[in-house]
Amino acid sequence: MIRRIVFAGLLITMAMAPGAFAGERFELTPFIGYRFGGDFDNIRDPNGEIKSVDVGDSEAYGLMFDINMGENTQIELSWSTQNTDLTGRQFNGPNIDFGDTRIDYWHVGGNYIFGDSLDDARGFLTFSIGATHFSPEAFSSETRFSFVFGGGAKFYFTDTIGIRVQGRLLSTYINSSTSWWCSYGCWTVSTGNYLLQAEIDAGLIFRF
Repeated sequence: MIRRIVFAGLLITMAMAPGAFAGERFELTPFIGYRFGGDFDNIRDPNGEIKSVDVGDSEAYGLMFDINMGENTQIELSWSTQNTDLTGRQFNGPNIDFGDTRIDYWHVGGNYIFGDSLDDARGFLTFSIGATHFSPEAFSSETRFSFVFGGGAKFYFTDTIGIRVQGRLLSTYINSSTSWWCSYGCWTVSTGNYLLQAEIDAGLIFRF
């Protein structure tokens, strides 16, 4: 609920900002795609038996809301989700099926768009930060910091309709581990553990 309130507040605040230029100022893009799972290790396993956790590949879908801030820049709010499964890999023994899991990304960021507003096709780069929410069937839900970057192209058929295609790399911080590094003395070294996922998707752009 807190994430949704913050997300709605950001949406309202930025929508009230002065317009950068005349014409269609907003883009709403529902999209669907495919997300390649990834894996993470260094989990807090009390028995020390699990080496890593694999996230299964699956379909993904979501919604992007863009606010034009200039000829080449947009502020973007986005939500995307997938229903997948988690598999634990043990050091010794069979894999463990942790069951179904839903993964949601709630993000705010921006796009840099190449070309000008009169072009029918425009490439873009995108970057965003926010939260990843894990809702596993077998455990309690968890929320972690994440960031996303990628790129793609937008194709406009009319002043109000277009198609967006893109590829994205999604990185979620899971936890960190501490180890000893020794050379002419010893120090503790902290190492971050991340879930890396890749996604390709396409959506219909509505401009207004």
